[in-house]
Amino acid sequence: MSNEERVPVVRTGKQVEPQRAGQRGLAQIVEAASAPVVYEKANKSRLSLYLQFLFILIIPTIVAVVYFGFIASDRYVSNNRIVIQSADMGAVSGVASLITGSSLGGGGGMGSQGDILASYIHSNSILQELDNLLDLRKIYSPESVDQFSRLGDEASQEDFLEYYRKMTLVEWDPGTSLLYVEVEAFTPNDAKLILDTIIMLSEEKLNSLKERKQSDRVAFARQELKLAEERLFQARLAVADFRRKYGEIDPLKSAEAKGSLLATLNEELAAARTELTSLRFALKPESPQVQSAVARIKALEEQVSQEKAKATRQLKGDNSTALSDLVTEFEGLIIEEEFARATYTSALAFLENTRASAQQDSSYVVDFIEANLPQEATQPKRLQIIASVFVICLLVLGIGNLIVAAIKEQARL
Repeated sequence: MSNEERVPVVRTGKQVEPQRAGQRGLAQIVEAASAPVVYEKANKSRLSLYLQFLFILIIPTIVAVVYFGFIASDRYVSNNRIVIQSADMGAVSGVASLITGSSLGGGGGMGSQGDILASYIHSNSILQELDNLLDLRKIYSPESVDQFSRLGDEASQEDFLEYYRKMTLVEWDPGTSLLYVEVEAFTPNDAKLILDTIIMLSEEKLNSLKERKQSDRVAFARQELKLAEERLFQARLAVADFRRKYGEIDPLKSAEAKGSLLATLNEELAAARTELTSLRFALKPESPQVQSAVARIKALEEQVSQEKAKATRQLKGDNSTALSDLVTEFEGLIIEEEFARATYTSALAFLENTRASAQQDSSYVVDFIEANLPQEATQPKRLQIIASVFVICLLVLGIGNLIVAAIKEQARL
């Protein structure tokens, strides 16, 4: 043969054409030339996957293990479940009912005091009180505690409040009517001291709010009593002026007396007329008996006329007023005086009841489960946190790769 390359020929019943065999050889040559490029892309993909595992999963997990396993400081937890008692009603809340009737002695829902207390315990107001009493900043920033767990030395009041809320858990359960309070600190004694002080300040806050409300109620009762006194005084003064003006102590009784007298005179007049009629049948008109009876009838008629005039007119000086008008006016004055007296009596009773209620209505925060002195640190939950970090990072890695793969697939299409 010559130096030219021989073209292999495969015989399978019939001979393959030399031209087609040449094309297959060319494809094999192209495939062999592109193999290094594919191998390089596969290496890059593996490297990217290794880096993702390293930075997203391995390093965060190692950091969590190192910090929570060897660096994070222990925190002790003291907790308490409390109810509220009222001095005048005993245990108004217990397990079944923490607060009955009202909030702070007034209107309100079942859990009003519990809600108020929960809000107060997480407020900046109680934080300042705790800091003044216990030097809370110093308790939360000891040098022996790691920097990430303690309160910063230059923390602002807002940062201090946020840190305090993170270290204090408050839960109001309307189902059991219990208020759960949990406090974390870096020593057992500090945790219990902070919790006991929170309960003491909460009780003082409830009573101060009640005192303010009761003070407002007492002031309102006094104002009502003052108005009732003024009304009663004016009513009595009006009655006195009426009596001085018309010279009548009681026009009602005067009217009754005059009516009784008129009735008697009318009866006597009727009897005298009957007697005169009888005398005229028996005697002459000129007889002394008839003349005497006539004179007596005239006297009675004149007296009846005068009494009728008195009954319809009340005369004194230049005043001339119908007795019926006087009776109507006097009745109105008497009704007003009686109503003013009843209002005064009610206002006086309301004031006395309000004062008594204010003296008795105090609230006490009572331990349903006594605050504990922790014996061992329960925070942070190291294994749980490390496991959570691992699982979260693993989820982030998996979801991220799925998203990237979906984007690449969409780009190919």
